[in-house]
Amino acid sequence: MGLFWYSAKKYKDFILELDYKTETPNANSGVFYRVPDMVTSNEYIYKSFEIQIDDSQTGIHQTGSVYDAEAPKSAAWNKTGEWNHFKITCVGRNVKIELNGKPIIDWNMEPRGKIREYSLDGYIGLQNHDYATSVYFKDIFVKELK
Repeated sequence: MGLFWYSAKKYKDFILELDYKTETPNANSGVFYRVPDMVTSNEYIYKSFEIQIDDSQTGIHQTGSVYDAEAPKSAAWNKTGEWNHFKITCVGRNVKIELNGKPIIDWNMEPRGKIREYSLDGYIGLQNHDYATSVYFKDIFVKELK
């Protein structure tokens, strides 16, 4: 497991938009936000939240969830092999997630699940979970909110 992350800048309040698609329903990946420190081990998974990509799971582990913390309101992903669009907005403790134009999360972050502490600024990263499945990303844009 690893993280492809943008190490040039930490983000506090922002809108992140990106497209992704999976090869199989059980493809496992995610988008990490506000990773507090430079990544040198897997410790970041306990200190930053992940927007999950895994169509084979349910609840707090399915696509669109804040992994292990908050379930999406609906399963809004497209079928396997089709492109999906995430819009992730972070302002202070609040995170809003839209998947394919449908609002699925509006949550005030708090320690929950595997997360005991988190930062209000940090790096953004794309998870490379395993070698058995593939997830593709494109058109990744970040806009800082002042």
